[in-house]
Amino acid sequence: MNNRKNGNGIFSSVPNPIRKRVKTTGSGVVSADVLKRAENVIIKLADDYLDWAKSDLIRLQYTYEQLIENVDNRQENLDLMYTLVHDMKGQGGTFGYTLMTRVGDQLCRFIDHLDDTVSISLQDETIQIHIDAMRMVLTSKIRGDGGDLGKQVLKGIEAVQKKIRREKNK
Repeated sequence: MNNRKNGNGIFSSVPNPIRKRVKTTGSGVVSADVLKRAENVIIKLADDYLDWAKSDLIRLQYTYEQLIENVDNRQENLDLMYTLVHDMKGQGGTFGYTLMTRVGDQLCRFIDHLDDTVSISLQDETIQIHIDAMRMVLTSKIRGDGGDLGKQVLKGIEAVQKKIRREKNK
């Protein structure tokens, strides 16, 4: 991500992951013109990312509430949460929200490795902490890795993960 200052504030440009993912030499190359058009589409879509992610976050919070209230459908709700978070983390990386990607990745891994050695209350608390961190990234419009704030968020998530490891080892 490129940040530059002028007299009016800090401007951030969306990183360009497309250029890194396509062939620009050899057989099956993507022409510079096609690549440029794709990059322009992503730049335009980046403005809409926050709206999409906020909508996804509302669905994620609702699904979390269903997880708490509807124990009989716990696995179904966990699966839906995983899918929502997986999409959010992928989009975060595409549009320059690296911290969203990192938090989302941690939540996906947590959901993916759930077992009955961790109490349901600690599972639920951990999921809500991740959702709250994702909400903070969106409401504060934190691009990139979030700097010191991003480090604090990830450090908090790591503290929760340590608590879980201690409970598993009891």
